[in-house]
Order: sequence, then structure tokens, then C-alpha cells
Amino acid sequence: MASVLDKLQGRLGEHEDVLRDARSQLQMAFVELKRQADADADEA
Repeated sequence: MASVLDKLQGRLGEHEDVLRDARSQLQMAFVELKRQADADADEA
């Protein structure tokens, strides 16, 4: 998704900011899930 947004920068019109925010939220969610998975693996 990040590479698509980067390639289409300036051509997404009014929705570009919303899509960039969504990408950031997805990245933060991934990092949080990764941290939780790593913590669970350390406990096992």
C-alpha cells in the first residue's frame, strides 16, 4: 500500500490525506501486533 501511495502522490485528490492516515494506522497496528507476538514468544 505504501508504494502505491508513493507512486500516486499528488494524483489521489481529496482522498490522499485519508489514505495516508489509513496507511499510518495500519503500520502502527502491525508494529503493536508484532510486539505482542514477540512478547508472547519470549514467555513461551
